[in-house]
Amino acid sequence: MTDQTGDIAKAFCALNGEFSLVPRRDKDNTNYQDVKRADGAQLTFYRDCYRKKITCHGSYPDNTEGQRMSAQEWGVIGYGDTSPSAKVSENRDPEAIARDFTSRVMKKYLPLYEKALVLLKERQKWNAERLQQTNDILQVCGVEHNGSGANTEGSVNWPIKVDYRVWGENHVALELKDLTDDQAKRILAIVMETALKEKQWYHTGQYHRGTDGPAAIVDGI
Repeated sequence: MTDQTGDIAKAFCALNGEFSLVPRRDKDNTNYQDVKRADGAQLTFYRDCYRKKITCHGSYPDNTEGQRMSAQEWGVIGYGDTSPSAKVSENRDPEAIARDFTSRVMKKYLPLYEKALVLLKERQKWNAERLQQTNDILQVCGVEHNGSGANTEGSVNWPIKVDYRVWGENHVALELKDLTDDQAKRILAIVMETALKEKQWYHTGQYHRGTDGPAAIVDGI
């Protein structure tokens, strides 16, 4: 049995040295072959054994939550547009198909992938800054970020809601909105200093990601 997608992929990598073969998950399935670049750019060659066609298309970075994203979802092309791809007859030489896919797919795909990668890195940087902000505020509250209910991207937005209550008795609730980090920390520090004078007080904080629900919920005595 010939390995057409494997032969095409090898010819493609020989033509485009920055790409290398990706080991197949199913070694017996020769109907597809992936090639990948060091920055994560990946092209897939797929054989339609019924139509006798070979298709090539590219993949885009996952988002910060590990979810698969399309070019449209990254915003690098419009929702009415299509990501670069091509389909050719399998009855051609692998080298000719590799050259065809290089000009028709790779050269159009890579600029889009690189734009999506920039957006991903910007999001990762923003998330890291927001996570540091969260940890700073939690430190003022005297508790650590335990990751309870946290999404994997670690992003945190206002408002911050903090409840202070005595078991079965008084209840004080604060919702901090439209404040700078420094203002929020100063307010929380004053409240914590007062609340912790009574050992039976406990506090909870909910740190919200806009309308997406809580990103972190912490409890402490």
